[in-house]
Amino acid sequence: MATIVDSVVGSFAKKLQDIILEEAISVLRVKEDLNELQRIMNHIQCFLNDAEQRRQKSQQLIIGFVS
Repeated sequence: MATIVDSVVGSFAKKLQDIILEEAISVLRVKEDLNELQRIMNHIQCFLNDAEQRRQKSQQLIIGFVS
């Protein structure tokens, strides 16, 4: 009887270990994905800031020509 219980407990422990390992890997992947997304968003923000500065300079030049 003890052998059956040991086998069931061992099997359960192995399954639980596998599930925990899969979850840990999943969490790490999500963290990596979020870091990559943050990096991309920073690049987009820099691009938008640059575009806004260029727009303002162009607008100032046009106002200077019209005045």
